[in-house]
Amino acid sequence: AAMKIEWIPNAVPAPEIGRTREAMRQALGLKADDLLAVTIGALIPRKRIDFLLEVWDRLRTEPRRIRLAIVGDGPQREELEGLVRQWGLAEWVRFEGRRQDVADWLNAADLYVHAARAEACAYSILEALAAGLPVVTTPAGAAREQVADGETGWIREMPDTFAEAVRNLTRDDSLRRRMGKASLARWEAQFTLEKAVEAHRRIYGG
Repeated sequence: AAMKIEWIPNAVPAPEIGRTREAMRQALGLKADDLLAVTIGALIPRKRIDFLLEVWDRLRTEPRRIRLAIVGDGPQREELEGLVRQWGLAEWVRFEGRRQDVADWLNAADLYVHAARAEACAYSILEALAAGLPVVTTPAGAAREQVADGETGWIREMPDTFAEAVRNLTRDDSLRRRMGKASLARWEAQFTLEKAVEAHRRIYGG
């Protein structure tokens, strides 16, 4: 007999904002024209924060400063901070440590970046969609199900092409806003807790 398989994606709740975007950006010392990219995750080799540092090394010459906030901690922190010093990236990259106010960081951001080598389903990408952010990510794990390439962001494998995707978003405000709106719409259509509960009820007949 034929088997029916139904895919139920992971889901995340709507973000709970504690501080306004303006308050967060002011606390970070961001100027009006600065842009903020955020990545969230453990500082371990699999997450490839060093890949993002390579990307930001390519972005330092952009006319608008693009700050990268690295939210998370782990055994690679000292090594990665050493790379930031070695490559002279302290003006562009900050390590923010482990935080409980992730939603506030996403609310303050202009885009989300994710560079994992291997992944299952990155909840941080779903949280970025729920925050209405365009996402630039590598194709690890469920990235192609989460991010609509060319619509809600881009999926890129190499530092040069990843940097170009970030550059496109930061140079074109209307593109960034349009992709951000598409991200929010994608989360609302597929990745809310309500959608996940509805799918489970349908399967189990509740």
